[in-house]
Amino acid sequence: MDYNINVLHIGKKDTKSEYMLPPEVTWFHVDPLECTEIPARIKNKELPVFEVILMEQEINDLYYMESAINPYSLVLFRDKDRELSSAFEELIRRKMGFVIDKERSNDFIEHLPQKFFSGQYGDKLHIDEADISRQFVKDIVFDGNRSVSMEGNFGKKWSSIVSFRYNVPLDKGQPLELWLEFTKDESVDLRIVVRSIRAGTANELTSTRIFEDELRDLCGTMLLEEYEENTRLAFTLQVRGKGRINVGNLHYRYSHLGYGILMTGGAKRQDKSREEIISFFDPMDRKPPLCVYFSGYRTAEGFEAYYMMKSFGAPFLLLADPRLEGGAFYVGSKEYEEQIGKIIRDCLDELGFDGRQLILSGISMGSTGALYYSPNFLPYQVIVGKPLTNLGSIAFNEKYHRPGEFPTSLDVLRSLTGGVGQEHIVRADNYFWDKFDSGDFSDTRFAISYMREDDYDRTGYEDLVRHLSSKEVTIYGKGMTGRHNDNTSGVVEWFRARYLRVLRDAFSRSIDEN
Repeated sequence: MDYNINVLHIGKKDTKSEYMLPPEVTWFHVDPLECTEIPARIKNKELPVFEVILMEQEINDLYYMESAINPYSLVLFRDKDRELSSAFEELIRRKMGFVIDKERSNDFIEHLPQKFFSGQYGDKLHIDEADISRQFVKDIVFDGNRSVSMEGNFGKKWSSIVSFRYNVPLDKGQPLELWLEFTKDESVDLRIVVRSIRAGTANELTSTRIFEDELRDLCGTMLLEEYEENTRLAFTLQVRGKGRINVGNLHYRYSHLGYGILMTGGAKRQDKSREEIISFFDPMDRKPPLCVYFSGYRTAEGFEAYYMMKSFGAPFLLLADPRLEGGAFYVGSKEYEEQIGKIIRDCLDELGFDGRQLILSGISMGSTGALYYSPNFLPYQVIVGKPLTNLGSIAFNEKYHRPGEFPTSLDVLRSLTGGVGQEHIVRADNYFWDKFDSGDFSDTRFAISYMREDDYDRTGYEDLVRHLSSKEVTIYGKGMTGRHNDNTSGVVEWFRARYLRVLRDAFSRSIDEN
């Protein structure tokens, strides 16, 4: 991972010598009177985009360069006895900035690159690729590729029950966050043992970390601080007690050390089964509309379409579903779905917007999220490409129309309905439509690009039109020749053009289409 970052220091005095800067930091200093020039200099590439903008006191001239300040990049080192004006506190809040006690400044700067690097990466160790000890287990039941359930008397001492077969390579100086999906009886205790193996050796152990308390906390994330050399990590789940445990995938992500999930400013929520929804909010200029983008199917965890959404200039919210192999279509437990709705609602409230100032959007799996949650908000417009609506039929098509191509659809079917039979297929289809049909879309417009020979959801577009036909709804349809994955670039081009048109025509935004 590239940890090189650019820091812009603003102040009458250049205080670089006061800090122990990591080698990855490139330091720029400007006088406060130069703030008015910063946006133009960044636009003309005389200055780079800054991951961090640093101050030691209130800078009134900072308002002149507000447009050049990315969210989650503003940092103020403040003396405890110095009060800030309410206007400046509001500026920091608007930009999602951080106020750090001056006495902690060097501690904060020590790991600055890891907190504010611009990359993102996450992956998972799948439970179907783990070895399970049968010594204490009464029965083992796999729920597809989603999880494995085990019951037994594991004893009073810790016993290794699950060993993930593959190690995770980790470079020197790279912190890692872990997250395990699981549920268990209260009579069972769990812990994860992480062994570090020196890179280039077969089994030379250098250290061992044990995480136990973190698994007791629903919001507890396991953090592996950076190692002093390249290493490979091996993971084992240990158990004690008597009862049932249900274990899912083990997620690992490059850490921002508490300043964001996957990206600086990224956030996550989870339900009681520790299934996550990940989000990133950028308020941009805080003018309508809020553009919500549901990421599509991704085997590597992370946010999709960041640069495209940012290029529109409007406030945007990215959502990502890291469950299963590459996502579970943004549906799940009641608590899980309520969390997604609350994330969107919180962003609308932060901006002071309502549904008339909201666009829901997504492509492929992301289209399911945009359409499914549209009744919650009755947005101004829904923009989707390659719509997937019939969650049961998508799984049915795995057998007859695209064998072996998308087995995750079977896991989604089973998690929604508890089975994979014909009755479960019907129930899964109705799960989407019952929710979708509850919306009064009289003030909502639907823009849909679809594949005429779609082999995932063969009737998705036609069904959308049919379910909306009894309502006075405006639908913009664009058909393209091919199967589901035959012309992704064409769908993305249409998607972007549709967004630009709505932002220009409906919200009077000046758009640079280059």
